[in-house]
Amino acid sequence: MAAIALASATAGCPAPTTGPRVPQTATVRVLSFTEPAAVAHVARVGGHVFVAGARGLQQWELATGTLLPLSADHGLPGEVVRGLAAAGDVLWIATDLGVVAYDVAGGVMSTMPPAPPAVALAQASTVALAPAGVGEVWIGHAGGLHRVSASGWVSAELSAPVAAVIASPDEAGAAWAGTDAGLWKIDPSGRATAIGADGGSALARVRMLLPLTVGDVQAVLAVGDDDFGRQRFAIGVGGRWTSYRLLPDARWDAATASGGSVVARVGRELVRMTHGGGMARALARVGARLVSLASGDASDIVVEPIAATLPVDPTVVVGDGDDLWIGTRTLGVARMARGGGGPRAWLRTGEMLTDAHGLSVACLARDDCWIATGARSAWHWDGAAFARGGPDVVALAAVRRADGDVYMLHRSGDQPTMSLARLRPGDLTWDDVPGIAIAPPGGGLPSVSFARFARDGRLWIGLLARERSDAAGDLDSDGVALVDLGRGQVTYHAASGAPAPGVMPIPRAALDVDFADDGAVWFATLAGAVRLRRDRLQIWDETSGLESELVRAVAAAPDGGVYIATGVGVGRWTGTAWQFPRTLGYPAWDVATGPDGALWLATARGVAVYDGDRLRRIDMRRGLIDNQVLDVAVDHVGRVWARTEQSLVLVTP
Repeated sequence: MAAIALASATAGCPAPTTGPRVPQTATVRVLSFTEPAAVAHVARVGGHVFVAGARGLQQWELATGTLLPLSADHGLPGEVVRGLAAAGDVLWIATDLGVVAYDVAGGVMSTMPPAPPAVALAQASTVALAPAGVGEVWIGHAGGLHRVSASGWVSAELSAPVAAVIASPDEAGAAWAGTDAGLWKIDPSGRATAIGADGGSALARVRMLLPLTVGDVQAVLAVGDDDFGRQRFAIGVGGRWTSYRLLPDARWDAATASGGSVVARVGRELVRMTHGGGMARALARVGARLVSLASGDASDIVVEPIAATLPVDPTVVVGDGDDLWIGTRTLGVARMARGGGGPRAWLRTGEMLTDAHGLSVACLARDDCWIATGARSAWHWDGAAFARGGPDVVALAAVRRADGDVYMLHRSGDQPTMSLARLRPGDLTWDDVPGIAIAPPGGGLPSVSFARFARDGRLWIGLLARERSDAAGDLDSDGVALVDLGRGQVTYHAASGAPAPGVMPIPRAALDVDFADDGAVWFATLAGAVRLRRDRLQIWDETSGLESELVRAVAAAPDGGVYIATGVGVGRWTGTAWQFPRTLGYPAWDVATGPDGALWLATARGVAVYDGDRLRRIDMRRGLIDNQVLDVAVDHVGRVWARTEQSLVLVTP
């Protein structure tokens, strides 16, 4: 998440004398998403990279960029991956329901015997994995340490919660375990021996264990804290350990082995730990070095900064030869050179944008929101991540009523009607509203251009339809449906022909709607801006004040003004005429007003906000993945959601 000050883009003639007012030095927080959840684990096996988040496992083929989602159909037990470990051509995978060895070249998953009940993988938040030998893997978790193979599970004599494990480079079948109770040696028989201060380790809690080359010798680096919470390091060579502190101090957040050295993340920076020999003194000014806790002497292990530009919100760092793979909270996995620089490629699914053709947001609470894009499923936001949810059908629109109830317009497959479901309070269950079936009067596969509750509680729905025989064809507008939930009644309105009794003269090609405080209903249409007031329809087009009559969206402001988005700029209705400020004189795809009166715009130059005086932008320099913004929506707490071609964006003013 990035906190930014919006860049000013003022130019041209003054804006109208009336309009929204927001603080001129407004600071906003911007969060862009291409993935529904944070990356928790990354591993590389040959030409494939494996990525795990909150649910499922992705297999990326690097040569082609092909993504294969792995599931139970491929032999994966469980949906939640607890840990990954690469061993040659084999990937060890621990899930909430079991452990498998995946022969990547052969495409075969071999399931290990079930874990003992005490292991409780389903309850473990994460596990530590390390190859133990051919066909074997070490698995550490909150209940201890185990050696797993096709023959079964063998438990080590260690009950402390295990945070890290690594096979011993000196003794076949042995391992080192990092726990909340310090550092332990595990011999081939499973016997555990604590390594304390008398054994050279000052670590009371160990968080990481990594291989490190010291000269020509394979060593083990342990990173953790002493009894006072101060970060300490211990290096084991030939089973003998020495403890150090880092000067100057810089706390490591994550680390990975890479090319015989160790690369660590310190906030948004990367550093490299190497055995420096005589280079220690030369690097002292720009880097750091380990200082022995026993003697106070500086070692020849040096830590130097890497000139790298890390992506926002990194979660995990994995090294592989000349590459670093940086998992993130919201943007997938970045591929970076071990020597530094910025991301040179990304692994991203963009699954929240698949088949999307709109954006609507309805929130029960700040961290309880539903997002619909017109695609196969809706998405639930809990303040930290997204998860698929809603009715198991095409989610066309999410709508919040003034009383706080949340509804979803949905359609089952290629059915000719749409249904309206209500979210059950305090639950994630949806119940269809009885008797409500909505279909375009002209027939066809139904969809919606908008869905919004008016002040009188009726739900206004802009109807779209596609010929059922042409699944890839364009959607055509087909009037408006009004849903009266109190009466359980749906009525249809359009401006074609003489209005029937009780039918309002609503424009057929309505793309958007909003409701003004004076009771007027405003429409965006392909034939201009339309106002419906007291059953009288008035249309403004290029002959009556608009610079373009192809109006894409409309938003009514709290001060009584009305804004429209067109391909040549944004116009504002002052109550007597339309004005097109030069400040807003570039194409806008969508507009929405916030509770403070600020106008938010979806443009090809990012998300913009207009305060009646200045226009300020959020673009790729300030947190967006791309600048082509297609939709904006404001939730009931004032946050702005946007859909770009490549991401979903959350802006918190």
